Amino acid sequence: MTDQCIRVLNKGIYSGDVVFENFLCGVDVQTPASYSENGFDIVGIVVIKSDGSYALNNPHAAQAGSVEWSFVANSNTRNPQYSYGDCNACASILYDSINGVCTQNTSYGTPGYYTSLAACTAGIACPACPACPVCPDCPTLPCASCPTGQTCQDSTGEEVNFVNISAPTFSGNCDSSGNPVFGTQSVAVIAGTESSELLKFQELAQIKGAAVCNIDVAACPDGWLIRPEYYRPQVIYQFAEIDSSGNIIGAPKYPITVPHHISTKPDDALPNYKRGNWEIIYVLKDNSKVTIHSFDEDNGMTLLNAIKLRITPSYLDGAYLSKSCLVVTDTDIAQITVKNRMAKYYSTGTKNALPDWLAKW
Repeated sequence: MTDQCIRVLNKGIYSGDVVFENFLCGVDVQTPASYSENGFDIVGIVVIKSDGSYALNNPHAAQAGSVEWSFVANSNTRNPQYSYGDCNACASILYDSINGVCTQNTSYGTPGYYTSLAACTAGIACPACPACPVCPDCPTLPCASCPTGQTCQDSTGEEVNFVNISAPTFSGNCDSSGNPVFGTQSVAVIAGTESSELLKFQELAQIKGAAVCNIDVAACPDGWLIRPEYYRPQVIYQFAEIDSSGNIIGAPKYPITVPHHISTKPDDALPNYKRGNWEIIYVLKDNSKVTIHSFDEDNGMTLLNAIKLRITPSYLDGAYLSKSCLVVTDTDIAQITVKNRMAKYYSTGTKNALPDWLAKW
């Protein structure tokens, strides 16, 4: 997985309803454990790069519930008043057409003729080639649209015959167990190269499937660094979106941090829940917090009750529900159902960047 252009929106802790915009290069955004300051519930924003490092030296502080992020093409279109950063360098992903499939040029070391996926898709739709092997709209690439069975001339003047193969493709989804879902499509290849071309498609499908369904997504709780005394034991549970059939969509990029978690690795995942703008904050006896953003109160309380069973009992003495209400924001939290895919336990908070144990489901 390569770094992409990420746009992060959030409200600052001293700026009221002013929304700030940041452009950075990375693969994921995390908002680790929250705390209270100046009357606000605060989270830290951590942008994680493909090599595991951070796009920021320290987490940005933001109002809890105000953080929204998305992958964008570039940082050319922006809010001129409160916009920072530039991610055009990582946005320059190039594509080539490999046997009629648009593929990033870094996958096989191809020249990168197309500057965007849209341009590649349009280029593949070349007209039938009267003078193969080059399409009029794709002067540097072999023609992939000659009608089945048509004979063309290559650069040596020799005849080239095409045959169809059933090539494996990644559907873009993961099944309920987190495994990639594959399909097939008919692709025209040069006769005599069927085996090697099939192997290329198999490798490409496996790479794409692993990039989406692999759940090893970085989520070190650097939010504790905002206050150095927060070296508390904690578990970060990471959730991934699922569809109505229970198939997993994308990486587990939605975290919930549980301070003072028991040290035993759980056998079972936390229950699925639906995300939304209903905010629940549960305060433990040392003022550490569990924050949940759910679709409604019942949905969030069901998850909280499951979490409380995993907190060291002594920290539940005097614990209380600090907040349970609908939070109104400029951009609503996406109402999606998510599934717990993994958990990471840090016995000493940020004193150790590596977790003591890792559970996957």
